[in-house]
Parts: sequence; structure tokens; C-alpha cells
Amino acid sequence: MHLAHSRQNPLIADQVATNYRKADITDRQKAMLDFAMKVSATAQLVGRRIWRP
Repeated sequence: MHLAHSRQNPLIADQVATNYRKADITDRQKAMLDFAMKVSATAQLVGRRIWRP
């Protein structure tokens, strides 16, 4: 989530912090956060395979 957006709408920032899957954000933003969560949860396993669509 872009910092400027979180300043403009603190409710969405709170929703994302609490549960981004239920937040009022776009599917693209949810996909980005899914990827970030996957990478952070399995950082030791990240390799070339994860970058392929």
C-alpha cells in the first residue's frame, strides 16, 4: 500500500494492518500483499522458481 494513500485514508490503512484480505483495496493490491506475505513467511526458500508467473 502506498504511503500517500494511507495518509489520505487511515481507515484503509487500519483495514490492511488488521486483515488485508478483507480490506477495501483492489485485487492487484491484494495480490501484491499475498506475494509479500509469501516471501516474508518463506524467505529462506525463495529462489528463481517464485518469480515465474
